Amino acid sequence: MLFVIALEEGKIPGIDQNVLECFPDKQFENMDDNKKAMTLKHLLTMTAGIEWAHGTKDDPTQDLFYAKDPVRFVLDRPMAHKPGEAFMYNNGATQVLGQYIESVTGKTLSGYADEKLLAPPGIKDYFWQKISSAGRLRICRA
Repeated sequence: MLFVIALEEGKIPGIDQNVLECFPDKQFENMDDNKKAMTLKHLLTMTAGIEWAHGTKDDPTQDLFYAKDPVRFVLDRPMAHKPGEAFMYNNGATQVLGQYIESVTGKTLSGYADEKLLAPPGIKDYFWQKISSAGRLRICRA
């Protein structure tokens, strides 16, 4: 939802934007034509093609939550498929999107969520469970 809000506000140029161009200050490993072709749409639709074994013994999610640089952790992974070719649930895609939203809004993800999603309908009793620098939202009743 925050992505769509930032998109509608003109902070994100479009879903076809190249993912690597969203982070011009970073250099990534395992570069190939597939990784260079990855767009925000691929992250949003979980079709990025990044090797990610969600729900298996090789699931990298736990390591992601403790990574010093979640974006680099996700985008340094090798590609398993061409972007758009196969659905593969990837917790890391949401982390990358979260950090991109922070960079284009100039706000923390929790601050942007509070301002755009939670405060308008009067939601006050929640907490933001921050697991990595991009964070994960968990709304709970007080």
